[in-house]
Amino acid sequence: MEGEVLTLLRRHLGAEVRPADRLIEDLGLDSFRFMELVVELDAAFGVDLGLALAEGVRFLTIEDITRAVTDRAPQDPAPRRHVPSSTPYFFEHEGVSLYAVPGAGAPNASRGVLLVHPFSVEAIQSFRALQELGTRLNAQGIPSLRFDLWGMGDSADSLWEARLPHWISSIGRAARELRERSGIEEVHVLGLRLGGALAYLAAQQGAALDGVTLWNPVLSGAEHIDQLQRIDRRTFRTRKDRRLRKDELLGARVHPELLAQLRAIDLCAAPPPREVRIVHADGHGDGARLREHHRSGGVPLEDLPLREAWAWDTFFTHFYWPATSIDNLVTHLTEER
Repeated sequence: MEGEVLTLLRRHLGAEVRPADRLIEDLGLDSFRFMELVVELDAAFGVDLGLALAEGVRFLTIEDITRAVTDRAPQDPAPRRHVPSSTPYFFEHEGVSLYAVPGAGAPNASRGVLLVHPFSVEAIQSFRALQELGTRLNAQGIPSLRFDLWGMGDSADSLWEARLPHWISSIGRAARELRERSGIEEVHVLGLRLGGALAYLAAQQGAALDGVTLWNPVLSGAEHIDQLQRIDRRTFRTRKDRRLRKDELLGARVHPELLAQLRAIDLCAAPPPREVRIVHADGHGDGARLREHHRSGGVPLEDLPLREAWAWDTFFTHFYWPATSIDNLVTHLTEER
């Protein structure tokens, strides 16, 4: 029991904790996050900590919380389900802190959706769309998790430190995080652009995923980097006094090793994943090569045609809202299978 309580506390706080740590004085919890933690503990272990923690809140330690839960937990508890919090937090993967935003679904949900963002400026352009998609799924009772890849968003370090193998393996780690926080059995991944490619590669490498939806995925890493570099030259390289750096892309320094790894991505270079349901959600109409790859490998590939496409060359400086595509994706991800 004590180990389970500590695991939940570490997951909620996004950090390693010691028994003597004080939640407010040492770990910096404010009153709102403290109450969220109490609610999650109550739901997870079938206890009511309100009165037990009413006095001396400022000096409560991890040991105090653990003791309060174990003293009040039922002797023969019913199966527990973790109730996900909507508070952003950090989880660890291979020594790197990754920023995550959970979304709560129905208490009896059996599956959830992991949302994987694109690369570089496309991640910025698509932030609101993925946020809206997660909110819509939560309203339909589907728990979700959005997280930032290493070196991007609010996760640790910069693109100079990040590497592709970590990005790929972090998808399986994030899927496990969603399962543990939500108590679900199935995780379906939706990846947009490069996020779709990463999810597909993770499935190829055996990550524990139940389904992958590729939303206008990057099929060729070389073509994708060429496209971003064209945008870079057109947008940022117009001043004659600005020197071109080979390790800079759209205002961020990217290590040559990462660029080489990204260029080497080819979704059709290895056999398609056989144990995972793959759905190709496309608004460009350029998935013929992927469909042929699956056909020749004898692996089904489901198509979800979209009326809108992410036209980054055109919409780079404009906010593009694919409302109809989001409607279709919500319907697809919430349907019974």
